[in-house]
Amino acid sequence: GFQRHAVAVLARWPGAILQYRTALDASYFEDAQLQLIVGVLLEFSDTQNTLPTEDTLIELALASVKSEDTDAVARITECVQDLYLEGIEDGSFVISKLAEFGKDQAVANAVLEIADDLAKPRHDKAQIVPRLQQAMLVGEDLVNVGRFYREGVEERSQRYLDPSITAARKVRTGIFHLDHL
Repeated sequence: GFQRHAVAVLARWPGAILQYRTALDASYFEDAQLQLIVGVLLEFSDTQNTLPTEDTLIELALASVKSEDTDAVARITECVQDLYLEGIEDGSFVISKLAEFGKDQAVANAVLEIADDLAKPRHDKAQIVPRLQQAMLVGEDLVNVGRFYREGVEERSQRYLDPSITAARKVRTGIFHLDHL
C-alpha cells in the first residue's frame, strides 16, 4: 500500500521526485506495473526536470508494452488513472519517508544479490562489503543540508581574525600542497 501511495505522491507532488531522486530506483518497487511507472517517471523527470501529465505518463508507460497485449495495456492505464485519483493529502509525510524507504529497499536488494552470489560456486567475496556499503549510502546525501551560515558566526569570526592561525588553517581547501603554500 505504501509503495502505491508513494508513487501517487511522486507522480503528482511537484518537486518530490527531483528532491529525492538519489534515493529512488524503479527496482525498489515490488509490483511490476509500479516499477514500469516509476521508471518512466524517473526518466521523464531526469530529462525534463518536471512531472509528466497523466496522459503523457500513460503514453510513455504503454510505449514499453506490446500493443497486442490488451490486458497489460488495460492494467497499466488503470493503474496510472488510479494514481491520479488517489488522495495525496498526506504527501508531505510520504515524502519525508522516501529516503528511508529508498535505503531500506537498496539494502534489501543488495542482501538478495549477495545471497545469490554466495549460492554460486565461484563468487567474489571482495564485492560483498562494497555492495552493502553502497546500498547503505542511498539517501544519505538528502540528510545533510549543509551548514547554516548564521550559526556560529562569532566563533568563526574569532578564528578567522586570530593572527596566530595561518591562512591555510583558517580556510582549508583540502589540497595539501595548496594549503601548505
